[in-house]
Amino acid sequence: MTPKFAELSDGKKVQYVETDDPPAGAMKETYFSPDRSYVVQFFKNTKTDSHRIRRLMDILARYNLTKTKDNKGFATNQESADYFKNLFCWPTGIVTQPRLGITAPVYPGNFFFSSGSLQGKEKNSRWFFSPKCMKNLSLQEKGTLIDYFKICISLARA
Repeated sequence: MTPKFAELSDGKKVQYVETDDPPAGAMKETYFSPDRSYVVQFFKNTKTDSHRIRRLMDILARYNLTKTKDNKGFATNQESADYFKNLFCWPTGIVTQPRLGITAPVYPGNFFFSSGSLQGKEKNSRWFFSPKCMKNLSLQEKGTLIDYFKICISLARA
């Protein structure tokens, strides 16, 4: 498939590969970059009011924990920014053309099962907390009590 281009609010252009049946949630349709390092997500509701754009700009700058500047523009700890980059796939840009959307990094490999019958599928909390689902996990994926404790700490920090 031929890559298409999307224009960002800062004037940059990014490529994405359009597909007939893109992954979609309630709010956005997702298209991958040609090298699958980032995604371009278009909002289904294409209404582009000024409040929506302002909220997106705040998410990218003011509330962005993955940057080395806090919400007032002061430098923060690089270690802190790196910590949150491992927890979030924070949006990196606002798409203005061909319709409103965002760009974001692709989920890292640890968001997907690496072995067993679910290999390559996205991890979901129900696989780890539902006794019915948990019996289908490979021993390598089940983890230990200390792994669950580390997850709880990460969730509380986030």
